[in-house]
Amino acid sequence: MKRLFKLLFIFFIFLGIAILPVNSAFALKWNRSLVMIYIPKDEPYAPDMKKAVNEWQSKTKKMSIMITPQVRDIPLVEVETVFNKISGENAQNKCAVTFSSTANYFRHAVITLDINNTPEILADPEKKQENDAEVYALMLKSVGLMLGVPESNDEKSVMYKEYKKGQSILPSDVENLMDVYGWGVKRP
Repeated sequence: MKRLFKLLFIFFIFLGIAILPVNSAFALKWNRSLVMIYIPKDEPYAPDMKKAVNEWQSKTKKMSIMITPQVRDIPLVEVETVFNKISGENAQNKCAVTFSSTANYFRHAVITLDINNTPEILADPEKKQENDAEVYALMLKSVGLMLGVPESNDEKSVMYKEYKKGQSILPSDVENLMDVYGWGVKRP
């Protein structure tokens, strides 16, 4: 009987964690102020991904993100970056961030970026430039999601649900990041 109560208790704890709202004081977050991210150094988009990480880091002095060129199976690396070059008729740029977590803390994340690599885009410098701008905005969004920043309803924000030309990290995105970690002034 004791064991049944323990199992039920654990089940409800996990159930409670699974339904916590993302932008609340109970949101999942990293449990330290240093997060190590692996970005494959031989990837052509690696410099842009580093720039996206550095842009987020410049917005807050509270968290450090260390980029490591080391192999991704080192236990210290919490975040891996995977680039997939895709092509074909329905190829679209997109990002996804998957997490493993315990209690209220992230333990590991994988940022996956699907990058449209169709010959038509690669052959046209103007289309390539537009594609690269979209990929960079998706990199900014994926780093924000990795940090725990919720999506935004503002179309000018990189955290908006879909890409729009000219998106950037807005002050409201930084405020949301600060709120997730309890660093900011609580707004009414």
